[in-house]
Amino acid sequence: MIKLTIRISLIILVLSCGIFYGKYYSKEISTSPKVSLASIFFDRVDFVSRYFGEGDWKATLAMNIKYKPIKALRNEIEKKIMGQELLFFKGWNSNGEAHVTTITPVEYQNCMWSKERKIKVLHMRDIEDIATSMHIQDSDMTVVGVGSGVKDNFEGREGIKDETFFVIIESDNLIDIRKNIYEKYLKNGGDPGCWNPTHFFPHVTIGFTHQDIHEPDVYKDEKNSLDDRMHLVIRR
Repeated sequence: MIKLTIRISLIILVLSCGIFYGKYYSKEISTSPKVSLASIFFDRVDFVSRYFGEGDWKATLAMNIKYKPIKALRNEIEKKIMGQELLFFKGWNSNGEAHVTTITPVEYQNCMWSKERKIKVLHMRDIEDIATSMHIQDSDMTVVGVGSGVKDNFEGREGIKDETFFVIIESDNLIDIRKNIYEKYLKNGGDPGCWNPTHFFPHVTIGFTHQDIHEPDVYKDEKNSLDDRMHLVIRR
């Protein structure tokens, strides 16, 4: 009876190991093409003001990021996934740059201005002071993977599919910065319903086929946009 029990236990153990190995092996051999992000992506860089005056798309709060790893990642996606060159944002640097937008131009322009009182509820300089006092450039960053979003016939381009790529980020400190900005915004008389500090999808844009795509066409988080065509690895 004891021998039978031992045999049964051994069989169960072997089968369990086989099932575990099978799952692990299956996962390994079915992985998508690997693309890499150099670990210097996480290196600290200095804060850069993105305030260029008032008006649409002239004022943004962003965490500045090393550009070289993003450029290299874009090159890999071009070769391994797309088979074509991608465009990139040149508005702040014609050679390219990288950042995590923390207060969007739309949030600033539409909500930080009180039309009724005709005064600024919160100026971008005040926003930057809060961000730097909370060490925005030292913010934690967890890389989730590469995300992508698609939109057909963007801006009347019949039959053309636009696609954008980005590194999906998670960061507690960037959310805390937004919450602190929101508290100051409310104290200054801001409309509570104009923007939501927790409605936030931190990411670093990699590139796009024709033009970058924003909400509501794409929500740049793991749930809505993680791209399973590739597997992102962090390399030294």
